[in-house]
Amino acid sequence: MIRRVLLRNWRGYEKLNLDIGPGLTFVIADNGVGKTSLVNGVAWAVFGEASGVDGTAAIRTGADDATVEVDLTIGDTAFSVARTLQRTGRRRHQVRATVDGQEVTAAGLRHGLAEAASVPYEILPQLMLVPEMQLTHEGELFADVQDHLGGLLGIDHLRSAARTAHQLQADLARDMRAARELARVDEVAADAARARVEAIEAELDALDRSLRADAGRRDELTAALDTLAAWARHDEDIADYHRALDELAATAGTIGLAVDAGGDADDGDDDGTGLEPVGDAAERITREADDLRTTLAEARAEETLVRGLIDQLGSADALCPVCLQPVDGEVAEHASRTHRARLAQIETREADARRRQREVAAAAERIGAVAAVLARLRPPALPKRPRPDAVAADIESELTALEDTIETRLSRRGALGEQREQAERTIADVQRSRTAAAELTRLNALTAAASSVAALATAEADARTEQCLDPISRTLASRWAEFFVGSSSRPRLAGGGNIELGQAATAIPYASFSGGEKTLASLLTRLLFVTSATRLDSMWLDEPLEHLDPANRTKVARLLAQVTTAGDRLGQVLVTTYEEGLARSMIERHEAASIVYVSTDDLL
Repeated sequence: MIRRVLLRNWRGYEKLNLDIGPGLTFVIADNGVGKTSLVNGVAWAVFGEASGVDGTAAIRTGADDATVEVDLTIGDTAFSVARTLQRTGRRRHQVRATVDGQEVTAAGLRHGLAEAASVPYEILPQLMLVPEMQLTHEGELFADVQDHLGGLLGIDHLRSAARTAHQLQADLARDMRAARELARVDEVAADAARARVEAIEAELDALDRSLRADAGRRDELTAALDTLAAWARHDEDIADYHRALDELAATAGTIGLAVDAGGDADDGDDDGTGLEPVGDAAERITREADDLRTTLAEARAEETLVRGLIDQLGSADALCPVCLQPVDGEVAEHASRTHRARLAQIETREADARRRQREVAAAAERIGAVAAVLARLRPPALPKRPRPDAVAADIESELTALEDTIETRLSRRGALGEQREQAERTIADVQRSRTAAAELTRLNALTAAASSVAALATAEADARTEQCLDPISRTLASRWAEFFVGSSSRPRLAGGGNIELGQAATAIPYASFSGGEKTLASLLTRLLFVTSATRLDSMWLDEPLEHLDPANRTKVARLLAQVTTAGDRLGQVLVTTYEEGLARSMIERHEAASIVYVSTDDLL
């Protein structure tokens, strides 16, 4: 039972605070003034998205947020819900809820409502708060009602058992077909398959031996080709080596070193000693350079001495350099000429020594270059394997033929493997076929049992559905007769949970009802279902009278007043309407009826 409602910035309402009591309450307002907004606001607060109400569109123009608070009870359980929606922000949607004073999450609220009402949460909004159009466009309600009844009466388990039994039948039929196929395998075919397996394995062994021999021969041929390639590279290296020796011999000849052809590098014994030992030549050049330096030093000393003597003889007090006695001019002149001739000889000898010294230095440099080349130049090593007698073309031809043979043998081996697998499958099928007869007997028995279980479960589910729906159908027909006195057709809930008018093949489906018939049938069925299959004690209806003719409006209003009398299962019904006269007449006749007038702030 909904006891208090607070709307803040909800559609046209800036603030509306209502306290709702038990019994029948008429909410009176002109069209477009806010009756539907009130019902939608309560539905949105309690059920959120499950209500189908667009909260964002309901925020009052000019406001930043909207809030709806609702206090209600279902049975002995008290709920309090406050739901707020902001136009912008990270946490636009906020819910605060308590169950019997204890704070709960949104999930806890949903669980508490469904448990208290004994109804699946998904159909609660359609039973408690019914918008105007839902009374004539039931759409999915009665399918949900059928699902609820199925869980309530154990019908779901029975139908699930029937589906399982039918699936088992299908699986067993497939297994029986496979068993029959197995039973057809002949023992003679199995004996032939075993013999074929033995022959295949013998041929496979022979092929494997041949393939191993082929692999060994292929390795030998490949190694021979590698050896030939190594000798070809060696021959090229030997040619390069001899060219280098020739170039070195030419260079050595320019400095007077003797050339000797030496040994044969192809036998691996040539150590490069075909030239005169460079060390001896270098030693000879070094001695000559030392001698030249000595000669130059002596020449420079003698030149200095002779120049000094010439200077001494040319002075006024010339003395003999031997006896140190004065000499006359003629003697001094003769001695000076002699010494000058000697000086010329010394200078010539000194020039010759310097020229030779340059030649020796150049020769030493060339000898050093030759020595450096000799230090690096070594004859190439012989390949590890002897030179093969065969030529590469013959080896390559044999290797190509061998590869073709290997490929043929491998192909044959693959084909034999497939034949062996097929023969082994035949043998396995024969082994399985030996039990096929017993398996067929067992499967036949299981199929019969599954068929019986499926039939029994389906029949019991249909029976339980009819047993539950028949009382509601009888009450529905009785109430219907009060409203449509001249009609012989009576509504009923069919086995599928759908409302029909009439019986069997002549029944009129709900979709073909008139607007008034749809409203009345939907309203009566809701009331009967809520009072007989749930613990709900409150229902809010948005303009349920507007689709009825004047006479039936009064009858429906009287019916709603009757179901909310003291002691009845439904303790509260709220009806929005603009029929103020009808509402006042109900108040005069029923003490439990009351009127509430509402108006949006825009019209105040």
